[in-house]
Amino acid sequence: MKYFENLNKNAVFVFYDSWPNLNNAEKELLRRIGVSCELANIEFITINNNGIINLKTHPLYNVNINDIDRKYIDAVISMHWESPKSTKHFTLSVLWHPLQHYHDDFSRLERVSKSDGFLLSGSLAIDDYFIKNYPSKCFLTPFYTSLSNPMYPIIVKEDLKCFYIGINWEKIVKKNSRYTHLLKSLDNENIINIYGPRIIKSVVVWAGYNNYKHEIPFDGVSVIKYIHETGLCLVLNSQEHCNSGIVSMRIFEAICAGVPIIANKNEFLERHFGNKIFYIDTTNEEKSFIDIKNIIKYIKENREEVYENLCEVRRIFFNKFAMHHTLMRLKNNIDNLTLTYV
Repeated sequence: MKYFENLNKNAVFVFYDSWPNLNNAEKELLRRIGVSCELANIEFITINNNGIINLKTHPLYNVNINDIDRKYIDAVISMHWESPKSTKHFTLSVLWHPLQHYHDDFSRLERVSKSDGFLLSGSLAIDDYFIKNYPSKCFLTPFYTSLSNPMYPIIVKEDLKCFYIGINWEKIVKKNSRYTHLLKSLDNENIINIYGPRIIKSVVVWAGYNNYKHEIPFDGVSVIKYIHETGLCLVLNSQEHCNSGIVSMRIFEAICAGVPIIANKNEFLERHFGNKIFYIDTTNEEKSFIDIKNIIKYIKENREEVYENLCEVRRIFFNKFAMHHTLMRLKNNIDNLTLTYV
């Protein structure tokens, strides 16, 4: 195809857009990947689940990717089991979902295993499970829910508060959801700013919270701005994520925001960042609340030390997790593969 013959790019990566009509966290991640591809001089294309190019700004918009010769596409990447392999091209599935999510519905394993290979998660438990159970597949460089920019200056504020974004499911399901007691305690002390949807299913989900602010658009950049302005980020992964030793996007957003981080205990975070970030045990929310207040006091009294730790966290991020570096490692991995199509 003439378009690709004249293309001066390091690689061509195609990503499934699993929910084209929704503006959600997955779409935000796609936007960040697009920015990172540009930094790495990689052609970025998105397709719907039927293989149709749906990136409206792309010259090949509405073209079926199956009409493009395999030699022009380095890889198609599926980021969710809702988008199993549907094209003739070499396809990789990410493994950043907790193991429990696969075991809750084994059809999810069937769908992701249609791919030609997997992108490792960085979780010892998840990667080991898939390597043992799918030995015929290829396994390539870890692929994280990360980003490349924006990158705010590192700051340790005197007037910091905790940043939290989420959905208060308690108001919808009429029972306590995770971290309800902790969040309410922080709200009562006015040491938290809460963001997220205001209304879900006609319910004002953060009613009764004095420090609820507003929704944040899924534009890839705004959440990092608000984390930076708030001064301290709560990175509270679900218990399923912690059990599997994986993390969500929040840790990488917090690092890019340049602020101190408080996270619940997670093997992934402790392995990569050690004592450069702060940890709490969220199985005891009353103790977590006290620990957070003590951490805030410690940060204010040791701002220089905290600043130096954040510089080290930022260095680790650049070396291991910055998305444009991950994309180039993936490109190099693929170059070293011998692909055979049946």
